[in-house]
Amino acid sequence: MQVDVGVHRAIYRACGNVYLAETSLRLDNLSTRIWCVAMHRLPGLTSHVTESREMLDAMLTGDDDRAAELVARDVAEFESSIRTVL
Repeated sequence: MQVDVGVHRAIYRACGNVYLAETSLRLDNLSTRIWCVAMHRLPGLTSHVTESREMLDAMLTGDDDRAAELVARDVAEFESSIRTVL
C-alpha cells in the first residue's frame, strides 16, 4: 500500500499543475481509505501492480495518449471493483 500511495503521489507532483496535484491528493486520500477497507475482498491485486507499471512506463516514455487511456481504465476498474464489494 505504501508503494502504491507513493507512486500515485509522485505522479500528482510530476503533473506540473499544483491545483490538479492538490485535488488529486485529496481524492487519493479518500480512495486509499476505501481501498484499505475493501482490499481483502478484492481478487487480482497482482494485476493492479502490473497495470500501474504499464501506466508509469507510458508516462515516463511520453506516450500521453496511452497514459491517459490507462489512467482512465484504472479509475473505472477501481470504481467497479469497489462497488462490487461494498
